[in-house]
Parts: sequence; structure tokens; C-alpha cells
Amino acid sequence: MIEHVTVEQIRSWPMREGWHVAPTTGERVKLGSNVIIGSNVSIDSNVSINSNVIIGNYVTIDSCVSIGSYVIINSNVSINSNVSVSHDVIIVNYVTIDSCVSIGSYSTLGSNVSINSNVIIDHDVIIGSYSTLGSNVRIDSHVRIGSYVRIPVYRGAEFPMHWASVGHIRSGCLCKSFQWWRENVVRCAEEHKYSEGEQKLYAFFIEQIIAWETMMVAAGLLGMAKKGGE
Repeated sequence: MIEHVTVEQIRSWPMREGWHVAPTTGERVKLGSNVIIGSNVSIDSNVSINSNVIIGNYVTIDSCVSIGSYVIINSNVSINSNVSVSHDVIIVNYVTIDSCVSIGSYSTLGSNVSINSNVIIDHDVIIGSYSTLGSNVRIDSHVRIGSYVRIPVYRGAEFPMHWASVGHIRSGCLCKSFQWWRENVVRCAEEHKYSEGEQKLYAFFIEQIIAWETMMVAAGLLGMAKKGGE
């Protein structure tokens, strides 16, 4: 980890196979054009920063992170290892992103947002300030999440189950509508050889998620992007 790193310092490092390599410690960084890095920034090895990226003050970027073009990372942000940030993403102040996270293009993370490990945020998602995504959550495209929201994750016999977008629940590789889950949860549980008690537990999870969404939508804390830019 190189502390207090600057653009000028990185560009002064010798190039090897497209990477700037720190001469004494061996950290490797790819740096596109028109990159701005603030003060007190720390960057680890194998970090790729594309063109037209702005990184604010007191930012820490761990190893094996990829940052797309036209990304804005404000101050006091921590990005752990193996994170992929697509292009045109805005990350506001005091955001913490755990390891193995993917953030889709045109998404925005508000201030003090916490993203736990193994989370996937699809294209064009907005997450309000002080909200939290637990581990292994995947949020579908065009979702709008307000402030102080925590997406509940229910864990049963095998696959966790969580809200994915308005009217939809994800469990494992399946992302289906509320109605589909109500009609098929027992069949799916039987196919995975869940006990009768586990089948009832997953059916209970579905009703809990539906009730949670009803409450959040009524409070104006969940929604989807309007079509046609309305």
C-alpha cells in the first residue's frame, strides 16, 4: 500500500506491460488520462484507474480494484480488495465498500453508505445516505433506495433470500416476482429436498419481504427509475 500517493508520483514510476510499477515496493497501478487524486490517498497494488476519474481526499483503495472512466469518488471513502466500479459512478463521502463488490454504470452511492462483501449493484442504481446492503445482496437495475434503508437478508437452509427490486425477490440465481415466489416456493424447496419446516420458513421469508416493501414504498424509500426520463 502506497500512502499519500499522487498522480505525478505514479506517472514517474517505470512502465512494465502497461502498469506503472513502484520502484521500491512493487505496487502496480494503471492510470488513465485526466485523473485527479486528492491528498492523503492510499492505493494498493493491481489497481486500475481509467480516464477522467476524480478521487477526493482521505481515500483508501485496496488491491485488485478496477475503476471505470468518469467516476467521482468523494472524500473519506474506503474501497476494499477485488472491487469493480463501472463508468459514470458517483460515490459520495464516507462510503465503505467491502471486498468482492461490483457497482454498475451510472449508479450513485450517497454519503455514509455501507456495502458489505459479495454485493452486486446493477446499472443505474441510486442508494441514499446511511443505507446498508448486507453480504451477498444483488440489486437490480434502475432501483431507487432512499436514506437509512437496510435491505433485509433472510438466511435459511441453503440460499439466502432478499428483496431485489420493486415487486421482485432474489434467492440464489432466481430473481422472480412476488406472485411467482408465492406460487412456487414450496415446489422449489421440495426440489432442493428441504424439510417441511424449511419450506414453511422460506414461505414466511417471502411474506416478510413483501410486507417490508409495502412499508418502504409507502414511506417513499423504495422505487424504480421512471421511464422516458420523466
